[in-house]
Amino acid sequence: GKLSLALSNHFDAFLVLALLLDIMLLYFRWTRNLRSLSFFLLPMIVILLLLGAILSIVSPQTYEYGSIWMRVHILTVVTGTACFALGCVGGVVYLLSNRQLKHKGLDPTHRWNGLPPLASIEKFNQLMIYLGFPLLTIAMLTGILRLAQEPEVPHTALLISKISLTALAWIVYGVLAHLPLTMLPE
Repeated sequence: GKLSLALSNHFDAFLVLALLLDIMLLYFRWTRNLRSLSFFLLPMIVILLLLGAILSIVSPQTYEYGSIWMRVHILTVVTGTACFALGCVGGVVYLLSNRQLKHKGLDPTHRWNGLPPLASIEKFNQLMIYLGFPLLTIAMLTGILRLAQEPEVPHTALLISKISLTALAWIVYGVLAHLPLTMLPE
């Protein structure tokens, strides 16, 4: 039999991404230092499912995965995006935790109880960046290879926006991979 991927449209891809984040949510619930990250991951999962639903309505195209480059591309896009989403959640929690430390004088109703230590969040974010950057690089290169192999692919606004956002995300990842969070201005 022929190996096929279950990702045939945008909603399927976002659903797989949401499932990967759900697995991470379960991991966070079992991890002592990162347990409170699961609270902040739930809205990200809902947003991704809504984005997938909107994209499948706006652009109801299906994808074929004939070449190995396309399969590698999809796998690295989904896992790299999961790393990016987890890094985003980690960044929000880092900022909240940092703010909580600076404003010790606030009454308890304004404090987030149970946030992880800053060192744990920073270590987690660095891991997501170090995993996501190579995955994003591979996804970008295999996407370019796919376009080179299939010259009949129309250059639509969606394709141009995907390429632009990919290049922007790659640059941000590249900067963050070489800049510790403690070096960022306050």
